Amino acid sequence: MNNNNDINITMIGPLPPPYGGTTVYFEILQEEVRQQPGIHLQVINTTAIAKSRGMERIHRLLHILAAAWSRPSPHRVISVHMSIGALAVFAPWFVVVGKLNGTPVIIHRFGGDLIASQPWWRSMALWFGYRRCSAALVETRAQMAELAAVKFRTMWFPNIRKPPATPPELKSRCQKFLYLSQIFPEKGVAELLVAFSGLRQAGSDATLSIYGPILKDSFHESDFAQPGVSYHGVVKPEDIYRVIAEHDALILPSYYKGEGYPGIIIEAFHMGLPVIATQWQSIPDIVDESCGLLVPPKDVTSLQEAMATLENNEVLYSKLASGALKQAHQFSTETAVENYLGLCKKLVRESA
Repeated sequence: MNNNNDINITMIGPLPPPYGGTTVYFEILQEEVRQQPGIHLQVINTTAIAKSRGMERIHRLLHILAAAWSRPSPHRVISVHMSIGALAVFAPWFVVVGKLNGTPVIIHRFGGDLIASQPWWRSMALWFGYRRCSAALVETRAQMAELAAVKFRTMWFPNIRKPPATPPELKSRCQKFLYLSQIFPEKGVAELLVAFSGLRQAGSDATLSIYGPILKDSFHESDFAQPGVSYHGVVKPEDIYRVIAEHDALILPSYYKGEGYPGIIIEAFHMGLPVIATQWQSIPDIVDESCGLLVPPKDVTSLQEAMATLENNEVLYSKLASGALKQAHQFSTETAVENYLGLCKKLVRESA
């Protein structure tokens, strides 16, 4: 039985499988919230609706709306956690449900997409939701600025990852590079292969391990058959930190338009790995001179030079490894859950 200080939270979002940035993020967040005292949590999984079409999709949407409607309470918050495309479909419906039964609604957007980059019809739906929700959580500083004019209660809520069970041992030199992400052209994989080939031709004996699912039939395993490169397929979630620990630096040369704060960068920070990434979207918000090296997108020469710098400059490498571990602290689950529940409690008090 609930006491007067308990809060009922309905969290709506995608759970794995499949495993990806948004599903892993939502899974971690709802697991951490569930463990907090005084919280009564209802989780509504939206993964199936993304795979459905036509009348089946409409049926699933109505089912989710009914589930969100079914628990009116004076101590309740509805919290919607989705990427921008899904929010354009769901957010207007949930803010209407919230208004009708007097429940505060939080909209949490995954990824780095801006509303200004969306088609006009999607932008209209998103602005409808944001103007009527109780609070907005966004992943990047650019999204904060975009919402500043219309939503007074907007919280920076960056990507999070659980830290490893055992603190990492920092490395002293760099020889084993790691790419771990989805594999398709906009992730900069082709440029990475060319840059690494140049590094090897210059006399380096470094290695490059590539992990991740190949999407859009854009690459084949044979594309990775070059000296020093190995492709290992998809990593199980429970093996992520083990794989990272076997390497010395992470490389993510992405120019994918939906890039926010990539979870793999945060996981690399937790393991004390410096990061080579691109000056793209919001990546420079989290990768700076204290923890990594940034290169222009699609710039093979700069990418090769960055790898050579980490391999040959042990003093700089050690400095960046220490900086990466420090950078991980601002993406802790503890801080995120504290901020999230603080917001929920404030909204409940204001709606009472």
